[in-house]
Amino acid sequence: MNFKKKMIACAFACAAISLLTFSACGDDSSSNAGDSKTEYSYTGGNGIETAVFQYAADSLCQKSDSTISIPFYHILHKDDSKSDDIRVWAYIWSSEYSAKGDTLFMESGNDESGLLHLKKEGGSYVVKGFEKPGLDDFEKEVKEFFADYYDGYMEIRFNQIKSTPLRTKIIADFVKQNDLKYTMYQDYSHDAILLFPEEGQKPADHPTSEIAAIYLAPNAQFVWSGDKMATASTLIYFYKDLTYRQYIEDDGEIKPYTEGQFETNAGTDFEKAKEFEISVKKAYDDGGKLNDVRIDYRISSSSKTTFRLFPIKANKDKNIVAAFMQADKQKLVKTDGSEEMLTTMWFYYDDGSFEQYALVDDENSVLFSSGDYSVTDGFVKASSVLTIHRTKKYQDGKGLADYESE
Repeated sequence: MNFKKKMIACAFACAAISLLTFSACGDDSSSNAGDSKTEYSYTGGNGIETAVFQYAADSLCQKSDSTISIPFYHILHKDDSKSDDIRVWAYIWSSEYSAKGDTLFMESGNDESGLLHLKKEGGSYVVKGFEKPGLDDFEKEVKEFFADYYDGYMEIRFNQIKSTPLRTKIIADFVKQNDLKYTMYQDYSHDAILLFPEEGQKPADHPTSEIAAIYLAPNAQFVWSGDKMATASTLIYFYKDLTYRQYIEDDGEIKPYTEGQFETNAGTDFEKAKEFEISVKKAYDDGGKLNDVRIDYRISSSSKTTFRLFPIKANKDKNIVAAFMQADKQKLVKTDGSEEMLTTMWFYYDDGSFEQYALVDDENSVLFSSGDYSVTDGFVKASSVLTIHRTKKYQDGKGLADYESE
């Protein structure tokens, strides 16, 4: 990963996605692809979706003697109120792949999204017409063309956390349907993605490397399930082996969200790092399964309204045994008499001490309280009950002051 390369912003919004059928068109001269004159298709059980996908394969794919075209599609909306003119708004993206060993390498891609008009003839559906947005002012025309379905179009187009697993399934179905030997596909400047990850893949064990930095965004927008944007807290642990793990708060629970690798602008001198370049490799779905994704983005320690870096570097002689995000919110009584509930972050150390940090404003994360703790099981685990003994607490206008509570 090159820290100076142009970064790609990632969008975490997603659309409710249904993918039931697969079809692809292709002529590949490599021996791995089979007969170069064969056009491949797959017919699922849903007649309308089969017709849409087959039309994308037959009419929108570019055919070549050296590449395989595989369309990725997603139905945004379907209106079947008129049997002689069934209208289907669909996101369609056609990619051209070349064979490089056991990998399908994407050479180019094209947005072919639009509105299809279908009619039922006998026992099947036939596409009778196709409309798509103009190209003069593409963004404006796409917004007007898809109207109420524009958000869904944008979400599926830019959200790789949801679209990558679906795209992987399409390509994997294509490979299996045609008895090909490809095991991966790859986009330019990104790592290859396995087409057939191990069945029943489970989340990886928690990293054993030491924590290098912890970031908290208390009001980021994420989608855990469905197609609605939700505001949630997110927590990112950066480890000294240059891996990271991200968690989000979902209905009061802290759940894993993504993981991968990172680099900083200061190498491994984490105390001097001001920017973290994140390469997302895996994302969790609703069932807790890890899916391959490939997203690069950057966060900065100066972006204090979005991410806050907690000062764990001040505790070099202590090891963190547990950390809690927003386990409770703390009330801060300000000098003017007003009150504010603060997002907090707790760190419990192996010497029996704890520190609690709070976001007092957009500029500062302060040490809000400290002291010692005991735990029912002798060590911290999910079912443990902790007894906290505060000896210091933050007071507005005074800073950290002596305090006594349990």
